[in-house]
Amino acid sequence: MTNDKQQLPPPPPPLPPKSVSDPVFQEDLEDYQEQQDRPAAVHSRLVSFVLGMLTLTATAVGAYFFLAKDDIDLQRGKSQHDNFQGTVTMATIQSHAVPEDCWMAIHGNVYDMTEYAPIHPGLPTLITRHCGKDATAEYDFEHSLVLLPIVNEYLLGTVDFTASPTLRPSKAPTSPTIAPSPPTTPPTMAPTERGATRSPTNRPTTAPPTMRPTTPPPTLRPTTAAPTTPWGCPMEFYTLANVAQHPDANSCWYVLYGVVYDFTNYIDDHKGGRGTILAECGTDATVPYEKEKKHDVSLLIKKGFSSMIIGRLGTTRETGRVACDEVDLVAVTAGTMN
Repeated sequence: MTNDKQQLPPPPPPLPPKSVSDPVFQEDLEDYQEQQDRPAAVHSRLVSFVLGMLTLTATAVGAYFFLAKDDIDLQRGKSQHDNFQGTVTMATIQSHAVPEDCWMAIHGNVYDMTEYAPIHPGLPTLITRHCGKDATAEYDFEHSLVLLPIVNEYLLGTVDFTASPTLRPSKAPTSPTIAPSPPTTPPTMAPTERGATRSPTNRPTTAPPTMRPTTPPPTLRPTTAAPTTPWGCPMEFYTLANVAQHPDANSCWYVLYGVVYDFTNYIDDHKGGRGTILAECGTDATVPYEKEKKHDVSLLIKKGFSSMIIGRLGTTRETGRVACDEVDLVAVTAGTMN
C-alpha cells in the first residue's frame, strides 16, 4: 500500500534570544523601568510637599503661642495716637518728662508712653526713666526694630530737629521827621516911575515849619533762652538702708556689684528655689552670689537681668545722672569673671 498522507513541512527553527547589547532591547528595558519608577517619584514629591506644609504650620502655630505667652501683639488696632501731632520739637518732648506725662523720641518718632509704661512686659521704670528725652540708644540696647510697631498706637508724630527758639523780629526805631514847608515866592520889585528909587515889596510869608509828633521806638519783647539738654540720663541712687526696707517676697531688692535690682517677680522663676533668693533680700548679696557655682557678672548679662535694674548703690538717696550708654550696666564695681 502506498502512503497517501501528505508529508507536512518541518517547523521553522526557533528565533535566537535577543542580546543584552541589542539597542532595541535596551530601549524597551528603559521604557519599562521608567514606567515602574514613575509612581515612586510622584509619591516622593507628594510626601515632601505634605511634610513642608506641616513644618510651616507648626512654625506658625509655635510663633503664635510664643508671642501670646509673652503678651506680645504685633497687630495693634491703631496706627497712631488719638492726639497725633505731626511734628514735635525736642523742647516740647522735654516738657513731658514725668511718668504721669511721658513723651520720648525713638528713631526719629515721638511716642506718648504714659499709658504703655504700666503694661510694659518689663518694669515700668525701664520706660519712665527715659521720659522727656531721645531714647533711641537705650531702645536699641534692649530691643530690635521689629518690635517697634507694637507701640504704634502711642505715636504722636516725628521729631522736628530743626526748630529752635529765636528772637522775634521787632520794628526798627523811627527818627523824627520834619514836615516839608511849601515853597515861597521870592520878593518882587513893584514898578515905579522912571528915575524913582525902587523898593522891594515882600509878599506875606508862611509860618515856620513845626515838628510832627512821632511814636516812641518799640521795645524788644523778652524771649526765653533755648533749653539746654542735661548731660546723660537720669538714674536713681539708693543707700543700703533704703534697700534693707525691701527684705521679703512682697518686695525683694538686691545689691549686686553696686547695682540695685528688684527681684520680686523673679523669686518664683529661680531654678534654685525661692529660699536662695529670699535669704538675701534687702542686702548687698554680691559675696553670697559669687559663692554659688558659675555665678558671676557674665551670668547677669546672659539672663537679661538688666530689665530688673532700678538704680545704683549710693551714699544718699537721690536722683542723679549717668552716661546714657551706662544706664543698663549690670555691674559698676569689679566682679569675678569665671
